[in-house]
Amino acid sequence: MKPNLKNPLRVAIAVTAFALGGITSQAQVLNDWVSSDLLIGFRASGGTGSSDSYLINIGQGSLYDTNKGSFPLSLGNVGSDLAAKYGNDWYSRSDLFWGIFGTSTNTVPILYSSVARTNSNVQSTPPPNVTSTAGTATQITSVTSAFNLLSATANSTNAAFQPNTASPSSYNYQVTQSGTDFGSVSQWNDIQGNLNQILDLYRQSTNAPSWRGGFSLNNAGLIAFNPTIVPEPSTYALLGIGAVLLGAAYRRKANPKESSGFLF
Repeated sequence: MKPNLKNPLRVAIAVTAFALGGITSQAQVLNDWVSSDLLIGFRASGGTGSSDSYLINIGQGSLYDTNKGSFPLSLGNVGSDLAAKYGNDWYSRSDLFWGIFGTSTNTVPILYSSVARTNSNVQSTPPPNVTSTAGTATQITSVTSAFNLLSATANSTNAAFQPNTASPSSYNYQVTQSGTDFGSVSQWNDIQGNLNQILDLYRQSTNAPSWRGGFSLNNAGLIAFNPTIVPEPSTYALLGIGAVLLGAAYRRKANPKESSGFLF
């Protein structure tokens, strides 16, 4: 991402802090959310770190397109942030979840949301059409506007910790209220998954949700995007067998006297 120069006051504070030296020299300027940026949210339902969510700005939704190919995300040391907030065992916790969301500020907003795969090699079921894109976008921008008021972590200029509150500006509030995530009109039953689940990203506006690709997270905190579904090894084996059978059938057709050795 490019350096954030949208907030001159923040830049001035960071420069002044650096000039003063000491601990304040470590101050970092947060890359603010802008229209069509996506955020990843982490939250714990209990235990260590459950009072705060962890939000990461991963840039424009257009970056994640099926034509762009696979790539790792450069977001700073996310693993260190997760360990600092949720403990060194963060990756193995069953009560720690992640989800992806975003919106544009167009008159007719473009919405982004995630669905966790139940099988890592099979695309998830797309979310239903949103009842009101404008209403859902309003709920999302409540969180993204609050994100821009936070401070960057020590390990990433793209990330910040957000205290969990009973306000629509809280990511935790938006994904834990009864009903659907980000308001009653979103139709998003749950944008979250466990940390070892791949999150499929969907884009929608006036059309039905379209799949963009999947996001994965490893135990070092590295996040990667893949716009393809990777078959299981057994699938490759079946494809190989199919190719052999097709080849044998072709040879038999070309030379009827040739015996294939198969009992059919």
